Amino acid sequence: MKKLSILVVLLICIIKINSQTELNFSNFNPRPGDKYGYNDFSGLTFSPGNSGSGQTWNFSGLDSISHSLMEYVTVSSTGLDTAYPSATFALKNGGSGNYKFYSSDNNGISFLGVSINNKSYSKYNDPEKVMSFPFSYNSSFTDSFKTMPTGSGYSKGKINLTADGTGTLILPGGTIFTNTIRVAVLETITDYSPSGFNVGTATLSGYTWYVPGIHVPVLNYTHISSGGSPSYYAYYLDRSSRAVGISKKAENSEALRIFPNPCASQLQIQYHSSGILSGSVLIYDCNGKSVKEIILRNVQEEMKIIVDLSGLPIGIYFLHLQQGVINLSRKIILE
Repeated sequence: MKKLSILVVLLICIIKINSQTELNFSNFNPRPGDKYGYNDFSGLTFSPGNSGSGQTWNFSGLDSISHSLMEYVTVSSTGLDTAYPSATFALKNGGSGNYKFYSSDNNGISFLGVSINNKSYSKYNDPEKVMSFPFSYNSSFTDSFKTMPTGSGYSKGKINLTADGTGTLILPGGTIFTNTIRVAVLETITDYSPSGFNVGTATLSGYTWYVPGIHVPVLNYTHISSGGSPSYYAYYLDRSSRAVGISKKAENSEALRIFPNPCASQLQIQYHSSGILSGSVLIYDCNGKSVKEIILRNVQEEMKIIVDLSGLPIGIYFLHLQQGVINLSRKIILE
């Protein structure tokens, strides 16, 4: 990587130390009140890329075929807190009265069941663990689960999660996450009749990308096979989402300015933070390769720097500023 030339520096630049990306209770556990928008995309030809540390997953060309909203609420607001006494939060699942219930603590997150039209529909007597804390690169766990018997039968299955990669994730619209962890998921679910007869098994396999500080997946791809034609569900976080960090991105979008743009060689970056700034500024080429990098530590509220881009080929680049859960991006045209 080329050394970055800085003409005006009102910050402290340090050598980057590659710390391990980790999901834990404090930086990932969902919170009631969080709302997230998603763009659903066609998963038919999706290629998840490579595993390993230091990857760049460039999915900037994903399409958007529909939009959905994910909202976390308190268990008491669902009216089903007595049916799920151990639940700590609920996920609003489509229309009114439809929820998914979860419990969480410092050891992880477990799925407890589903309600439809305000009635408990599929309640687990052996909950399904869907995340283990802490979870970092090469972490893995397997869990078995089972639903309570009803008049139509019951289900049981097994899930395995393995964190198989870390790196930079690029989504449509120039949204870039530099501290992403990818998790490979393999899940089997078998349905049984009330008498215990096997009536069918579904296998779900795929990948989910997470970013510490954002309490939901930023990208998910799942392939479903249940004996017939395969199906998919696939979505990525909407850059205008009211998510933790993403909402802050919208609120702080005017705080980041770059000029001139287009530029010939010298690019000035100005950023106003609401407090002491620690984070990073990175510039990527159109293939997702990092070509310039600055680490920020304990910078005062006003940051002004000038970077020298004269050694780079002309073309389109993306500047990415990350401050905690705030992620701001700008497109740069180098002439």
